[in-house]
Amino acid sequence: MVALLTLGAVAMLALSCGVIGLLAPPPGLTHATAIRACSPNDGPAVRILLSTDAIDPRSPVVPYIQLLIWKSPTELIGTWDIAAPTHSKGFALRVSTAGDYSDVAVSGSVTVIAVRTDGTVVGNVDLVFRPGERVRGGFTATWDPRVAMCG
Repeated sequence: MVALLTLGAVAMLALSCGVIGLLAPPPGLTHATAIRACSPNDGPAVRILLSTDAIDPRSPVVPYIQLLIWKSPTELIGTWDIAAPTHSKGFALRVSTAGDYSDVAVSGSVTVIAVRTDGTVVGNVDLVFRPGERVRGGFTATWDPRVAMCG
């Protein structure tokens, strides 16, 4: 009986605190949104944008970080290496100036902890950009329901 009460108390604590393992947002990147995208082989992917302000994925305002994961929304949970040189699971880039997509992460990963029933994607990112600048923190990306036409 005591074990059940303790387990129940732990479950209540976890629910009240949010997602276990979620880090604080990276400095200056407090907003996030996620949307369907297409991978290089025209398969499913998810695009996550991290920004200083609320963001429209059709026309994001700089500065922002773009994460692309070559998985469908139903396959997102897990840790994905999304940095150079292979980009086998996706990629990450930092856009500081409009039209400048040259700042690609040289190492790092994204861990998706949860995908909620409303599509919200919750996770952590740990990336390194040149010259060794690290971006690390959590995100709760609201789902944008627009459809990407791949294939």
